This record gives sequence, structure tokens and C-alpha cells, in this order.
Amino acid sequence: MSTPARRAAASAAVERSDRRSSASRVSAPASAAPLLDERVALAAVNGPASVVLSGDEDAVLAAGERLTAAGRRTRRLRVGHAFHSARMDDMLADFRVVAEKLAWHPPTLPLVSDRTGALLTAAQATDPDYWVRHVRDTVHFQAGVATLAAAGTGTYLEIGPDAALTPLARECLPDAEPAAFVPLARRELPEAAGLLAALAAVDLRGAGVRWPALFDGADAARVDLPTYAFQHERFWPDPMLLDLAPRPADPADGEFWAAAEGGDPAALAAVLGLDAESSDPLGDLLPALAGYRDRQRRASRLAGLRYRTGWVPVDPPSGG
Repeated sequence: MSTPARRAAASAAVERSDRRSSASRVSAPASAAPLLDERVALAAVNGPASVVLSGDEDAVLAAGERLTAAGRRTRRLRVGHAFHSARMDDMLADFRVVAEKLAWHPPTLPLVSDRTGALLTAAQATDPDYWVRHVRDTVHFQAGVATLAAAGTGTYLEIGPDAALTPLARECLPDAEPAAFVPLARRELPEAAGLLAALAAVDLRGAGVRWPALFDGADAARVDLPTYAFQHERFWPDPMLLDLAPRPADPADGEFWAAAEGGDPAALAAVLGLDAESSDPLGDLLPALAGYRDRQRRASRLAGLRYRTGWVPVDPPSGG
């Protein structure tokens, strides 16, 4: 979009002269229509709920008071002149003389006119009268943004001294992603930081920034990126897996404990290779063996749920 119109649409003026001029931003465009006359002009349509009124100071302030009383939000803007109103008529002839001396050429990139809200033609771009009327006519910022969206624009980069138009563009396209609107300069950032942040933002959206051109003539050099996590190498220990399944018992131990837990002194005597007469004393021993076996089983299960951390001193590698 043409820079002069966009800047005027973002601000308005108080002109110091015999007849002072003023401008205000107003919500709800339809509410401002009955207030327009030869002293109050519609300077800009910035969005579905935002317009700029410009003209004689007393008339514009009175219009603002009427809108405020009707429940509309108004704000007085600060610039050097009341652009896009009759207050500019006195300079149009001199401006035309300058414009007709310039050599105009068709744009090499497609441009959308904020004066018409449509694509700028080669005839318009090379016509001095078009640029003279640009100073006087209403800025159709909302229509221009709509034309860009209809053409498939996915990212909107504001090139200017402040992020004044970015929120206006968001209002024009409420369904678009917030990341689609990128200001090139911000008040809270140094110029270089703001520029790099904006380039990174549009590059992430597939704009294809030519980064080598940015560092041309500098001492910048490519460096290898760290392997983690770009190569997905894990440097964390794997989780411990606990195997709580019972361990296979020794066949001989199994036969012994089966006889002991079975409570049969004769069977235990046979396992131990004793004669039948020796089985009677074993009867008093069987309850103690069974209790011992039960305590060992529970202790073994509990040990399987525990772990121990050990620290081993190592010598640091010798650096070179």
C-alpha cells in the first residue's frame, strides 16, 4: 500500500492557522456519516469499527462530542496537518507542480491503493493527478486489506516507524492468525532488534528471507548446530524395569520345602534320607521351617522393589 496514505490513516492532525484544523478517530463508521459536511471530512476508513474524521478543529471536536454522547469511543489524533480534508485544498496546486516534474514509472511489484482499495494500475501509478488526489481523498485502508486477503496474502508486514497499522489490519481480518501481522519496528525494541525479529517472524511463515544478503559483508560464519535435540539423541537414563516374577527354584530345594510346608514329618524324613523312626522329632520342627520359608518369600518380594544408588569417582578428561 502507498506509504503516504497509510501513515495518514494511522494519525490525524491539528493545524495551527487562522482556522485551526483537527482530526479524531471514531468507532462505528456508520455513526459518523451524518456528521460529514464541508468542514468535517471522512479522512480514513481504517476498519469495520474505526474511521478518522478530519477538518476544522471546532467542527471536528463538536462532532466528536456528539459521538461520545451517543456512546461511541473517540480519540483525538496528533499530526502536523488535517490530511484528507478541505484543509489541504490550498496546497494541492503547488503539490501538483512538483508532482508533474517527477518521472513516474509503473511499480515492479503489485501494489494496492489505499485511495481506491483496489490494485494500483500502471496508469494510476504514473499519473501525477492520482498522487495529488491522494492528499485529499479518503483513505480506504479496510478495503485495501480486504483486497490483499482476497488475493491470497498470508502475511502482512508493516513497514513504518511504529506498529500503528498492525492492530488496524487485525481488526479488518478478525479470522486471520495473529502471527500473520508483523510490524517491522516497535517502540520498545532497538531498530536492529525489531528488524531481525520481524524478518524471523515472516521467515517462519514461509516468506523465504534471503539471510545471506542480510549478513553480506559481515564477519558472520556458519556454525554447526548442537546434536541434541536435533538428532534426537537421548542423554537421560532409561527408566528402571522391575521384574517381579518369581525366580525358578532349584529342584532339590523345591522338594525339600514342599515336604516341609506340607506338614508331613515322614515325607521330610524321606527327603533327608532318614529312617521312619527319626521322623518324630521333625514334627516339632515343621512349623518353624514353614514360618521361615514364608518370611524369606516376603523379604525377597520387598527386595525386588528397592534399588540402591552408587557413586563412583571418575577423573575428569584432560582438555586440550
